[in-house]
Amino acid sequence: MAWGGLEVFATRWFRAVVSGAAAALAGIALAQLDLFGLNTASGRAAQASLQAMTADGYPFPRESPAAGQSVISVITLDEAGVRALESSGWPDFPPGADNIGFMIEDIAQVGGAPRAIFADLWIDGPASATQSEAQERFEAFVSSVATVSKADRWADRPGCQVNPVVKMACIIQAGGVPIIFARPPPASERSATNTRRENQARIEHVAILASILVNERGADLVQPRPNGAFDLTPPMALYLANCLSIVADRLSDPCGLPSVTEASRAAAMILMDQAAPAVARPDLSAFDDPFAVVWGGRSAPEQADLLRDTSSGPASVCRSQDNPGVRFMEAVGSGPRDACIYSLHLEYDRLVAGLGLDPEDYETLLGDRLVLIGTQFDGTDWIATPLHGQLPGVHWHAMALDNLIEKADEYRRGEGKGLGAGDLWEALITFILGTGIALLIGCYQDGAAAADPRLKRRRLALYFISGLSILTVSLIAVLTLAFRVWVSVPINWIAILLMILGLTITMIDGTVAKGTAALLRKVSLPRAIKSLLVSITHADSAPLADREPVPGTASVSPDSVTTRPRPPSPTEENV
Repeated sequence: MAWGGLEVFATRWFRAVVSGAAAALAGIALAQLDLFGLNTASGRAAQASLQAMTADGYPFPRESPAAGQSVISVITLDEAGVRALESSGWPDFPPGADNIGFMIEDIAQVGGAPRAIFADLWIDGPASATQSEAQERFEAFVSSVATVSKADRWADRPGCQVNPVVKMACIIQAGGVPIIFARPPPASERSATNTRRENQARIEHVAILASILVNERGADLVQPRPNGAFDLTPPMALYLANCLSIVADRLSDPCGLPSVTEASRAAAMILMDQAAPAVARPDLSAFDDPFAVVWGGRSAPEQADLLRDTSSGPASVCRSQDNPGVRFMEAVGSGPRDACIYSLHLEYDRLVAGLGLDPEDYETLLGDRLVLIGTQFDGTDWIATPLHGQLPGVHWHAMALDNLIEKADEYRRGEGKGLGAGDLWEALITFILGTGIALLIGCYQDGAAAADPRLKRRRLALYFISGLSILTVSLIAVLTLAFRVWVSVPINWIAILLMILGLTITMIDGTVAKGTAALLRKVSLPRAIKSLLVSITHADSAPLADREPVPGTASVSPDSVTTRPRPPSPTEENV
C-alpha cells in the first residue's frame, strides 16, 4: 500500500510538471510565431494596463522627493507660443535656427546654469551656400550654442573631440553647459548636400549630436557609428552629463562608472595643457540592452504652483484614469490616482513672459537641472503613452532619463530580437502557475475518488487542503515574480493568463482528454512512449472499447459481451 501511494503521488507530480512545461513551451512557440500579431497586440495591452495601475508607485519603491523629478525639467514650444513671441523677435513659423539659439541662451542664463540641455530638434541649416539669409541665421545659432558651451575653451583641442563622453567632460570642466541636439536620421545624412554636411560638422564641433531612433521594442542607449565611433541617445547623454557634473563638483562618482571618472580627469588635464593619458572608449556595456520606459503618474511637487503662477486661470487638473484595472486598484485600497505628466514642465512663451514668476521659480525650473526642449506642433513628433495618450516625444526622453537616474544600469530592459529574457520569464511564470493548477486539479480528482463513505473524511479534507496549499504557494510565487520581473523586463501577463485558462479548461474537460488519448492511440509510436502519453492525458478514464489490450490478457469486444439475467432478490422470490 505504501508503494502504491508513493506511485500515485509521483504520477500526480509528473503529470503536473509535464502539464506546466507543455504550457510554457506552447507559450514560447506562440510568442515567437506571433500569429496574426496577437502576441504583439496583447503584449502592448498588458504593458499599458499594468503601467496605468502602477504609475503612481513609480519609482519602486517610491522615494520622497524622487531623485529624477528634482533635476529634470521640460520646456516646450507650440504654435500658440510661437505666435505669442512675435513681439520678441520670433516672426517666423516654424522658428528659425537663430530663434532656437536665442532660446538656448535664455534657458542657460535666466535661472542659473543648467547641468545640461537637450534640444529635441534637428537643426539642418541651409541646403546650399547661396541661401545667404538662412546661412546668417545658422551662423547666429552656432554662435549662441558656442557661447553657452564655452566652445572657445575646448572645441579646438583634439583630445576633447575623441568621443561624446570626453567632450561633455571638457565642456563641464571649462565651465560651460553641454548642449545636445538630435542627429539627422541616417537616410537624411546619406542624401545631404555638402553644405548641410558642413553645417552638421559645425554643430558637432561646439555641441553633441545624439541619435534619437526609437522603436516599439525599446531604444538603444548607445548607437554604433562607422569607424568605431558611437552616439549616445539623449537619455544616456543627459544621464552621463549628470554624472560628470557631480564628479566635477564633488570629486566622487555617484554612478559607479569608472569611465566617467577617467573622462573627467582626462578633460581636466587636456584643458590645463597637460599630457593626458590616452582615453579609451568608455565601458558602457552595462547599458547594452534595449531600453523600455516605465512611466510615472504623479506630477512634480512644484508643478501645480508653477502653472497657477504663469496662467490667468487655475492650474490644470490631472485627469483620472478611466481604466477598469485602475478602478479595481482604487477599490481594494490604493486610493485615487491621477495620470499626470511626471517631469516638471512649462511652455517657453510663459517662461519668456514671466508673468507671475519670481527668481525662485526660475531657479527651481532651470538652475542646476537637466533641461529638455521639445516641440508640440500639430502632426510632428508625438508618441503614444500608456497614461496620457499622445504626448510630445520630448516627454518620452524625459521619462527615460528619469528611469536612468532612479535605476541606473538596472533600468527596465526592452524586448530584444528572437528569444529574449521576457520570453524566458514568461515561460517560467507559466510553468509555475501551470504546475500549481495541475496539482490542484489532481488533488481534486483524488478527493472526488476518495469520497467513498467507507474512507475516512480526514483523507478527503487532506486532498483539498493539499491542493489549496499548492495553488496558494504557486500564486504567491507568480505574483512576486511577475511584479519584480515586470520592473526589469516586459512580460505579457495577458497571454500568460490565457495560456493558464486554456490549460485549466483542457485538464478539467474529460472529453478533451479522451479525445487526445484516442488520437495518440492512432499515432505510430513505441508502446512505452504511447502508454506514457496516454497516462499523462488521464486516458485511464476512457471507455473500455477505446483501450488497447494489455499483453497476456484476452481481448474483449463489446459485441461478445452477453447480458446475463440478474438473480432474483429475496423479495421477488416471495412474490
